[in-house]
Amino acid sequence: MLVTPRSGPSPALIRIQLIVEPASDNRALRLTIESDAYYRSSAIELQGSSSQRVHVIEFRSVPAGVHEVRGAIVDDRGSVRATAYEYIRIFE
Repeated sequence: MLVTPRSGPSPALIRIQLIVEPASDNRALRLTIESDAYYRSSAIELQGSSSQRVHVIEFRSVPAGVHEVRGAIVDDRGSVRATAYEYIRIFE
């Protein structure tokens, strides 16, 4: 998972690039950005072994704060197979 920028002024445009190895039981990619006063999420449906490898999501107008950015791969049973996370700092 590559998150850019990791630090910058608010309101920020946060771009998240994830590389996911296609696998037959991959069904969803969940992304969240969260802090004490802010939460946004997005989900991408995956098509198992025929899914693309690179996924890009943008979160716009992210306010000032220290935010956790998390990506999770969900399988066909609804279980989380893998996660990645980073912290970013957006300032006034």
